[in-house]
Amino acid sequence: MPDTTTCLIKLRTAVAFIGEQRSGEWWDSKFLDATGQAFMQNIFPKAAFAAAVEGASTSACAFHDKRIGK
Repeated sequence: MPDTTTCLIKLRTAVAFIGEQRSGEWWDSKFLDATGQAFMQNIFPKAAFAAAVEGASTSACAFHDKRIGK
């Protein structure tokens, strides 16, 4: 059974991915699509996916704070 941290990381990644996709489009960032991944690979070659998830999560946080408040 996976530990809690692993489950939370997978959940956060899934929400970030869904929020950026056409079906969701909850916030306006594209870190996790093919173009975003290629861009991140140039900047962060060893941690491109982690950086993309962090960018999408930061976009989601900004969207949430703007819509709902802190």
